Amino acid sequence: MSWWDGVTVTEPSTDGSAAAVHLRQSGAQRLYSMGFLALCFSPGIVLQLSHGEPPLALYALIPAFLALGTANRYGAELTRQALVMRGLRTREIPWTSIRAITVRRQLGVKRVTLWLVDGSAHNLREPIGGFPRDPNFDRKLHTLLVWWTQRRGW
Repeated sequence: MSWWDGVTVTEPSTDGSAAAVHLRQSGAQRLYSMGFLALCFSPGIVLQLSHGEPPLALYALIPAFLALGTANRYGAELTRQALVMRGLRTREIPWTSIRAITVRRQLGVKRVTLWLVDGSAHNLREPIGGFPRDPNFDRKLHTLLVWWTQRRGW
């Protein structure tokens, strides 16, 4: 498992356990996202260049690509005490607070949903299956379920 498949293991032990596992977008998913952004902005760049104007849309691409470059931070982190959801803000959910983990299909995309003991539901940013396809979705889901069943306390 590596950066390219979207799974990183930190501090592996000799007994096979790890201090934390990070689930992120695979490298292919990131490349598709960058290509999609370029495709969205390219008509504006071509139109502005054809009229002799400076390509203002090109300047909008710079923060978009920087945001994709920092997408490594987004996803889910499995620690011994909790599942940490990383997005624009970070949320830590103790394993004992998770009642169920399900996979729901929304508009052709498989999303992992956490159901908490207080009745609320939270969609994880990773793992996510659909377009662009993540060939490691099932492995990421299995890793998440194993960590939860070993640490949920019941």
